Formats: sequence, C-alpha cells, structure tokens
Amino acid sequence: MLREIISVALGGALGSVLRYLAGRCAAALHFTSFPAATLTVNLLGCLLIGIFYGIFEKSTSNTANAFFVIGLCGGFTTFSSFAGEILKMTDRSEWLTSAIYLAASIFFGILLVALGRWMTKL
Repeated sequence: MLREIISVALGGALGSVLRYLAGRCAAALHFTSFPAATLTVNLLGCLLIGIFYGIFEKSTSNTANAFFVIGLCGGFTTFSSFAGEILKMTDRSEWLTSAIYLAASIFFGILLVALGRWMTKL
C-alpha cells in the first residue's frame, strides 16, 4: 500500500506541474476571457484516462494505475477549476459562453475517454 501511496503522490505532483505549465502557456497566448487552458487540460486528461483505463484493464499493476490514473490524471485535470469558472461566468451573466463551455467539456470529455479506451484495443 505504501508503494501505491507514493505512486499517487508522484503522479499527482507531475500532473499538477503539467497543469500549471498549461495555464502559463494559455496566459502567454492571452486567453483571458474563455478558460481555454482548463478546457484543453480537462479534454486531454479525459483522453489520457481513457487510454490508461484501456491499458490497465489488461494489467493488475496497482502501482502503475495509482501513478497514472489517480495521480497523474487526478493532478492534471481541473474539474474544480471548471466548476468555479462556470460559476464566475454565470455570475457575469455570460450564459451562452458558460453553456458552450459546459457542453463542450462534458460531450467531448466523454467522447475522448471512449476514444482513448478504444485506441488501446487496436
């Protein structure tokens, strides 16, 4: 169990750093009103978790699953930021923008998890 806890911690640290860098890249590209970095990270995280789900269906490695699925993807994806951004947009009465962001995140997120899982079965 200690090995799995360390794996989650290391994967989470890496995922968090990658998330931070994605935010810095978005800031450098001047994405200020639309949360492009969070949307991109969430969608990429969904694809990655689908790939990892597919890979670990064939494996019994709890340590690798802990690192990649729980740690890396958990530290990388930012659905708490997502929820906060939706709330901020609705507070500013940006109804259309928040609806597009919400729908795109959910629809494409689920689609990309399925795609990632499918990719592992080729």
